[in-house]
Amino acid sequence: MSSYNQGSYNPGSYPPPGEQSRLTLRRVGVGSAFKVTAILSALLWAIFGLIFLVLGLCGVIGSLSALSRNDGNDFGGGALAAGGFGFVILYVVGIVLYAIFGGIVGALYAWLYNVTARWTGGLEVDLG
Repeated sequence: MSSYNQGSYNPGSYPPPGEQSRLTLRRVGVGSAFKVTAILSALLWAIFGLIFLVLGLCGVIGSLSALSRNDGNDFGGGALAAGGFGFVILYVVGIVLYAIFGGIVGALYAWLYNVTARWTGGLEVDLG
């Protein structure tokens, strides 16, 4: 004997198998949106910030700023090493800041969506 409650299933309330079902997204969890966008923002900075880190450690960014100066001074080895350390610190701090601010923006968007969804009824999504 099955423990499945036959009376709770109404065949008319669900589309037949193989057909699309339309659902309405009425609410987005603000905390969940914060977590997801914080992680995505940190990953974006980790990937794209790596390009600037490599360029900074190679001296490309420092040499570009030196081209705009006409004072005749050249970079010494100590200045390049300090600049490289600065780029590493900027990269790590950038990941943390992007995570914090990305999470705040994601939570704000989720809250704004929830307010707007109350007025408009939400976003309709077809699942097939």
